[in-house]
Amino acid sequence: LQFYNDAVYIDQRRKGTKSKGKMSEQRVPYNLRAEGRDALTVWWSEEMDEELFAYLSGARGINADFHQPTTWTGRANNALTAPDASHIIYGGDATGKADLASGDNMTLGLVERLVAKAETTDPMIQPFMVNGEKKFVLLMHTFQAYQLRTSTTENDWMDIQKASAGATGDKARFYKNSLGEYADVILHKHRNCIRFNDYGTGGNVTAARALLLGAQAGVIAYGQGSATGRYSWHEEMDDRGNALAITSGSIFGIKKVR
Repeated sequence: LQFYNDAVYIDQRRKGTKSKGKMSEQRVPYNLRAEGRDALTVWWSEEMDEELFAYLSGARGINADFHQPTTWTGRANNALTAPDASHIIYGGDATGKADLASGDNMTLGLVERLVAKAETTDPMIQPFMVNGEKKFVLLMHTFQAYQLRTSTTENDWMDIQKASAGATGDKARFYKNSLGEYADVILHKHRNCIRFNDYGTGGNVTAARALLLGAQAGVIAYGQGSATGRYSWHEEMDDRGNALAITSGSIFGIKKVR
């Protein structure tokens, strides 16, 4: 047996909200405790999503609406790790960051290249098993999905639809909200794929880093601490009992598996 190992650290992350006081609560018809809970639920959903994209991509990028600043390099002693030359492929005929042009888009040919790379990398990128069949997941940016769907070269989008017709496992979670399947790759899109604006010879070409994912592409580790679940919830009165303060926290760490 041959084993590979990696390590992930965990640390606490907290977020809070506070009312402006009892008089402010009188001015609105909604329940500030319920609104605070809903807001923190959305915040945590965004936080986990953004951290997963940053860690799996190995970069923070320029995504303007992320919680973390563009200078963010990771948390909990888990640094963002950029992909090495063996784990990155560029669109079109580009061979590196400096020669990527605006026409080097997402295509079916690129999907085929990704599969060939994944299957011949040593150690091999392990595929997902869906109903006994080996599958990979390609998670691309919304703009890349647009390029793929509107391409007329070699009837790209129609080929995907034909390949996806009658695909097995369409009720599995892997296929939920997918764009279809091609070459045993389940296609997904997401607006949070990491974006850049410094590619090309002039350093001014915009690009997005799509992710070809296999099993165990990344890990999340949780520490329970004093909470009964993964997320803690604490309420207290501030300002001499005038304002409600709510804090939610979690002890966790995220990392791309190497």
